[in-house]
Amino acid sequence: MAAIDPCSEVYPGLNADFQSTQSKTVALTFDDAPDPQNTARTLDDLAAAGLKATFFVNTNNQMNVANDATAQALLKRIASEGHTIGSHTVDHIALDDLSTTRIEYELGGLETTLASLGIATPKLFRPPHGTPFIRADADTPRVASVVRRHAVTVLWTFGGNPTLDWDCDANVQCVLNSYLSWFQSGTSGIPLMHAVKAGTAGALPQLLAAGKAAGVNFVSVDNFVQERYGMSPAAVVSHINSTCPDAGWAAASASSAAASSGNSGPGRRGGPGDPSNPGGPGGAGPGGPGPRGGGGPVLLELTDA
Repeated sequence: MAAIDPCSEVYPGLNADFQSTQSKTVALTFDDAPDPQNTARTLDDLAAAGLKATFFVNTNNQMNVANDATAQALLKRIASEGHTIGSHTVDHIALDDLSTTRIEYELGGLETTLASLGIATPKLFRPPHGTPFIRADADTPRVASVVRRHAVTVLWTFGGNPTLDWDCDANVQCVLNSYLSWFQSGTSGIPLMHAVKAGTAGALPQLLAAGKAAGVNFVSVDNFVQERYGMSPAAVVSHINSTCPDAGWAAASASSAAASSGNSGPGRRGGPGDPSNPGGPGGAGPGGPGPRGGGGPVLLELTDA
């Protein structure tokens, strides 16, 4: 497959319809870390299997990284054990509910906190709830105009069938019922899982063993970005910032965000906030996981992605 020029896309990345040309190739991804219990268990599972993953982390979601030594140690462990750290924003708020200034803070604030821990700036990004990228609308270019300057957007190609692992909570069998057949099938793609749930941590050894038995080659998300663009995530971002024209999307779409204060939004951390008080506890996020076809693209916004 010929490499794609990132400048030709509104939001460069791996979308829900991404199909790798590599047979039986899987990039493991985990959202929402760190948390006090299950992130360490997930890391233990991966270490036991000798596998690496990409962790899309928040810095003020399950734990406030700036003020929590345990959270800081977990992030340093993720990096030191050779996993990739991607951005999932500071507060896990749906970006299409935020002003452009607040979106910049959600990405830049996380980068600043990680830098204070000696962790490199992430060049991969997963939007909270998948929005607005998973179902592009008129506001997507405005959001993308900020995100594309920071990182390559990464969605997922499988989010559980019939249930997202997040909704299984501590139920290991629920996670196995939703994910095991996919790993056994040897399907290539990017599964969405969470490093903050006991059910996922408990099921992971069996899922990884099933994938290995099926002949799956576990790779980094970087591998798929390289396949699509012919360059690394860092090179994609550098190319965008140095080469791609400024389409003026933010200015053209500003009216779509005029009603937003930029300081609130749906999601687990959707309450009032600003850069000095970023996001209090929120209500329910935008839409539940809904039905998902076996292994096909997930086209619904997810409350807890």
